Amino acid sequence: MAPCRLFHDLEEQRSIDQIEFINVLGGYVMTRYADIVYVLDHPVPFSSKGATVPEFPEAVTPIFANRVPPGGTLLGWDNPDHDRLRASMNGFFLPRGLAAFQPLMRSLANDLINQFIMKGEMELKSTFAMPLPLKTIITVAGLDPARTDWIGRSLALFGGIAGWSLSVEQQVKDVLDFHDYVAQVIQDRKMDRRNDLITHIWYQSDANIVQMTDFEHLAMIPGLLLAGQKTTTSVLSMGLSHLLYIGSWYAANKNDKTRMDTIEELLRYESAITGMFRLVKEKAQIGPRVLERGDKIFLAYNSASRDSSVFECLSQLQLKRNFTRQHLGFGRGIHACLGAPLARLLLRTEFEILHERLQNLKLVTPFE
Repeated sequence: MAPCRLFHDLEEQRSIDQIEFINVLGGYVMTRYADIVYVLDHPVPFSSKGATVPEFPEAVTPIFANRVPPGGTLLGWDNPDHDRLRASMNGFFLPRGLAAFQPLMRSLANDLINQFIMKGEMELKSTFAMPLPLKTIITVAGLDPARTDWIGRSLALFGGIAGWSLSVEQQVKDVLDFHDYVAQVIQDRKMDRRNDLITHIWYQSDANIVQMTDFEHLAMIPGLLLAGQKTTTSVLSMGLSHLLYIGSWYAANKNDKTRMDTIEELLRYESAITGMFRLVKEKAQIGPRVLERGDKIFLAYNSASRDSSVFECLSQLQLKRNFTRQHLGFGRGIHACLGAPLARLLLRTEFEILHERLQNLKLVTPFE
């Protein structure tokens, strides 16, 4: 389905105040801003655990036991465990600390551009928008950036990053090897402290800010790699196409303020996170729909960020939009994207470097 058709259909659904059951999803789909915000603000009756992160296939469950944490990263936890584990990382993702990684981002971005600048054209997603976030989050986490391709391949079983065509047996082996590698890095950082996320978690544990097992420490890392890459790749690749198509790329890069404003509008327009599932734990009514315990619901963040009752001229990119309500590009509530400050910094840096290095940037393929 074409994106324009999808958004038109969602707009119709929002207008009739209806929460429909979609067979292919096995649950109800919420499209209205107010309904989605209500669910996100009430995490007890609407659980993320068991809804957002699928269980391991039965065939690999015994193989992964005690080596690959179930539930993924924070999305697989509800409170009180969620807030306990998130506390180990909250301080790391503050903007003032993340600023130390901007020189790294600039260096990686320039290295990637050097590989294609003399060719005269490039396919943005595969040559820049995908590898840069992955290399960045791997380094920020504390892993070896020289192993980027292998790490991307190792995450293929979980909807991976690199799009590898591998046998299931090879994917399972890669997952096990990758988690063993991360577990070893965690143990190495116990003594060899550096400026990275794994080290930060050790400091929080040493200070008794958080109590967590080494297995829980391991659980925090792989999901962040996936999320850290996906939250910026689509926004940059689609966002740049939109800006070039409407002739606003250079206006967007007039200065840091215009870049930041543009990125927020693109996060609303494209949404870094399409949506998330929740599991109904208590009988509830939202609008005309009565939800029973055990029902599954999908929260369409991208639809909420285009709700005409909240945002004016919702189908237009407005680079100077005055947000009176927060878009849901990074979610909301206890499960809001932990790495949102990192994603914003990376997007701003990507825009800045592309603008500096590629002076006559334009679309080769007509935008549809």
